[in-house]
Amino acid sequence: MRTMALSSLLMLSLSFSMAAAQAAPLDVRALATLGGDDKSLLGMRYDPVQQQLFIADLEGYTLWSLNGMTQLTDYRTTAMRRLERWDFDFAGQQAYLRDDDHGYLIGLDRKVTQMDGVVTLFNKRVYVASEKLMVLDNVTQPSREVANNPRPGYVYALKALSDGNRFLVRTDDRVLLYSVSPGQLLKTFGPLGSVNGMRLAPDEETVALYNGQGAALFDLAIGLRLNDFPVGGDVFDAAFSPDGSLLALATKSTTLTVWDRETATVSTTVKPDDRTVSAVAFSPDGRTLAVGTESGPLFLFDSKTGERLAELRGHSSGVQQLVFTSDGRYLLSKDYGTVRVWGNPKASAFAAPASLTLASSTPGATAILDGTPLGNLDATGLTLTVAAEAPHLLKVVAPGRLPYAATLILKAGEKRVLTIDPSPLIGKATIQSTPTGANVIIDGKVAGKTPLTVENLPDGALDFRLKFAGYAEYAGQVTVQGGGAATATAALKELPGLNVKSNPVGATVLVDGQALGVTPLSASGLKPGKYVVTVRLKGFKDQTATVTIPESGKVNLDITLKK
Repeated sequence: MRTMALSSLLMLSLSFSMAAAQAAPLDVRALATLGGDDKSLLGMRYDPVQQQLFIADLEGYTLWSLNGMTQLTDYRTTAMRRLERWDFDFAGQQAYLRDDDHGYLIGLDRKVTQMDGVVTLFNKRVYVASEKLMVLDNVTQPSREVANNPRPGYVYALKALSDGNRFLVRTDDRVLLYSVSPGQLLKTFGPLGSVNGMRLAPDEETVALYNGQGAALFDLAIGLRLNDFPVGGDVFDAAFSPDGSLLALATKSTTLTVWDRETATVSTTVKPDDRTVSAVAFSPDGRTLAVGTESGPLFLFDSKTGERLAELRGHSSGVQQLVFTSDGRYLLSKDYGTVRVWGNPKASAFAAPASLTLASSTPGATAILDGTPLGNLDATGLTLTVAAEAPHLLKVVAPGRLPYAATLILKAGEKRVLTIDPSPLIGKATIQSTPTGANVIIDGKVAGKTPLTVENLPDGALDFRLKFAGYAEYAGQVTVQGGGAATATAALKELPGLNVKSNPVGATVLVDGQALGVTPLSASGLKPGKYVVTVRLKGFKDQTATVTIPESGKVNLDITLKK
């Protein structure tokens, strides 16, 4: 492990614009430089719970702690050539790295699984787009096929939604929305001629697609195109404000526009000293807009007024990615070779802090805050620092439970504790049989006759038995998933037996000399095999027949007696 020296900070400058109106400058300083080591960086991913940072480069990845700015892990791979794609899931503790031939899923335990295609990781689940769209709940279990890939070779990105059942697929000219269970295409957004990227709104109700002309906003539920944001240039980065009301669009120009999401009008415009914009991000309280440039400097603006708050110098190449930590303490910026950490060593620079503790007694409950999985909850709970006076979208999902969703706004310095147990999913099951009319027995009690629909069932397996006179008892199971409807159909097996009719009726039926009853007779429970059947009625001659009782079903005899 290494601790990055901070002596280089003296070489970095921080200046504030005097031309702006009386906007209070932010006291933000360069705190550390992470990663690099002359290796070109692909991207970074931030963990709000452990305060850790994953940084991918062309040869592997490193893992850093922001508490002390120390390196925790350094993974190098010689089996792969120059890497070109990456992803990381803190909840699942695994990375995905890909060169131009193959991709590999790599756990922090260094276990490697080859997995080709476009891959994204979210909340321990693996989404794969190759010839087919697949989902893996665990790499050690078989994958689930969702659908055929509609455009093999043209899928560029996957984005999972926090409900655990939907995901977006970005192709060259459109975005597709799929459900995992049942696996099906739900909506298509586009085609738009081309799609450079997509951004999911914080409430996950809309998605913004951007390209060479601007951006378009689509409703996920109904597929309707809501608004257009024409910027007259090639959009290559976009960001929603935490409350979702603003959409910032970065084009290859010296101007960045911030739009009102609902009215599709320009809210404010910022110009970072005639430098070409390359990246954009909102602070967790939505008040500060960070803008990266292709020539290196970062600029901080008031997101409402457009007033410049600070200029941060130190990057030697263009800024490619910007991330604010959820507690408002740091701004992370990545250029071609390094990640720099900006903030104030004495305070949270970009938002007032608050403390949030989440707990649950529901097995498998997982918390997702502002679109980032926090990991599994238990009765002890997990605690993290979040920005105060800002909306935070909290979701808790668990197997067989309805997703829990709420918007939280904490006061500065508040310590809030929440115990969340999502409600069980409620579904129904229909039990059918051939023939119909069988008694359905659940938990030792007759619930009705087939066909029978049982309502208000939690997710899971329901055991039942069917009883019908003359048929073998049937034991079955029906499984409800996702609060949906399930159906079980049983073909009842008729018991071995004998049906005897006579003309006239009332004759005694003897089987191997033993009287069974009088006609018309229906006898069940006979063992399969050969029997001698005699039909006897006073005043008529006995009639005798040899029958073979099958394994299932009855033999029918229709006898006309003679005097």
